[in-house]
Amino acid sequence: MSKYTLSKPRKEECDFFKVTIVADSNDGDYITTTRTYTSKQFNGAIVDELIELKFKYGESHQLSDCPLGEYIDIPYNGYDGFCHTLESLSVVYIDEDGFTWDVNLQGG
Repeated sequence: MSKYTLSKPRKEECDFFKVTIVADSNDGDYITTTRTYTSKQFNGAIVDELIELKFKYGESHQLSDCPLGEYIDIPYNGYDGFCHTLESLSVVYIDEDGFTWDVNLQGG
């Protein structure tokens, strides 16, 4: 007997982008934010902010100077503001059939 089963995603769980941002808050303390966006939302201002985040604030200790965050959810440490270093940025797209696609941001 199997310990789990897989179910096909329901239609309302398809056709969206999932953005996960991991940032260093304090020398090895990591904070993660994950948000989902409709295709319309993502293709508006979201993708532009993500590209700017990745290519302008992706180096060590640049995140604390980042003015972004109007549209995306940048990790916040709750003490003194944003985390200081972007550790990873992952974007996937779940299509209308439930297939997951890696999204590779272009720009710089």
